[in-house]
Amino acid sequence: FFFDLYCKMAGIVATSAVWLIGFLIPAWITFRFLLGKNTMMDATQLLTYWLVYGLTYAISDAFEFLLCWLPLWPYLKLAFFLWLWYPATDGAGLLYSNHLCKILEAIAPQIEVYVGQLWALLDQVAARKEEAEAKPAAAEKGACEAKAAPAEVEDTNSNSVSEAAAAEKAKEQSKETEQVAEPEEPKVEDDEKEATPE
Repeated sequence: FFFDLYCKMAGIVATSAVWLIGFLIPAWITFRFLLGKNTMMDATQLLTYWLVYGLTYAISDAFEFLLCWLPLWPYLKLAFFLWLWYPATDGAGLLYSNHLCKILEAIAPQIEVYVGQLWALLDQVAARKEEAEAKPAAAEKGACEAKAAPAEVEDTNSNSVSEAAAAEKAKEQSKETEQVAEPEEPKVEDDEKEATPE
């Protein structure tokens, strides 16, 4: 019982150490590099590490059901990730230049095809999502315009009524002005007539 418990605890500790050594410390180094404060590794080493880390992690996860039967597998994995990123060993650079580069160059055209298809699929999904979001927005906008349309008609009717009333008032005022102007002329004539005989 105690041996089994010890093995499980050792596995948990080793798995946590793998995350610390394999992911968290290199992530911190990358963060410091992005801030311009890292002198431990250069960009090529960091990019090579993350490429090898991703491939290694994908392969180890795919075959975890077999690898877990290896004695001390978590510790081997821990030592491997430490060897990969530690600048003095530059394991990621060695593994990449000696093996991975040749393999990736050989299968690069096929990968490019699959990546292109994936991007096309993602673009289609994004376009459908935008269409789906645009339709309810257009329907809501149409409903708002339909609700606003009667108010606009009422405003137009009240505006045309007030315009007609204003036009009628203007006509009445112009008639009054003409009527007021007509009597003044005869008065002036009367005044002239009165002024003439004298």
